[in-house]
Amino acid sequence: MGLLVVNVIILIAGAALLGIAGAFGSNAAVKVSEIPNYTQNNDLNSAHTYLKTGALIAWITVGVLIVTGILLLIFGSRPGAWKWVITVMLFLTAVAAIVAGALFVVAAGNIDNSPLLANAEVNPATNARIGGWMAIGAGILVLILAILVIVIREKSTKQKDLDKQRSKLAAQRAKNRNEEIVAAQKLRIAKASEIEAARNKTKLESLRAAADVAKVRADVAEAVSQEII
Repeated sequence: MGLLVVNVIILIAGAALLGIAGAFGSNAAVKVSEIPNYTQNNDLNSAHTYLKTGALIAWITVGVLIVTGILLLIFGSRPGAWKWVITVMLFLTAVAAIVAGALFVVAAGNIDNSPLLANAEVNPATNARIGGWMAIGAGILVLILAILVIVIREKSTKQKDLDKQRSKLAAQRAKNRNEEIVAAQKLRIAKASEIEAARNKTKLESLRAAADVAKVRADVAEAVSQEII
């Protein structure tokens, strides 16, 4: 649960950072559009296009990050294939944020190259550059989160597999031990039966020997009686 909270916090931080970056990019796009005849200047016109595209990507990515954070809060502690969907979403949003940041930085360079802003008091390139590096930072932050999620998930999966193997081995050992105990009991019973059978056989032989002795004595006594007569 603690890791889930950390993941959500990183997502919120990334979304906030990217949202601010999108605001800087949008502001720079508005400032460029306010420059007279900016469409007739290739640098400003391309910068305006880059800024609009980057801002759109940034805001869409913020929405995706928010949805991902909600999914993590709802399903973060449950097993399932949806976790890989969230991981893919994290990677895509990280790439999107870095792309948006790169567009802002390129737009800032184009604005700096325009002679129309040589003596401008407020240069939109500053906001574009700030927004660009913030978006790139947000993308790197989300990318680190995605890698962290994968590493910890794999570690958790391996640990679960190891625990299952240990439990299975312990159960097998317990089963083998029970079988050994049962076998030992059967062996003791068999030995006891053999001993009892041997005792009974000895008693029977003793009785037979006693009967033979008695018969011999009887025969001797009868023979002596006949001689006397």
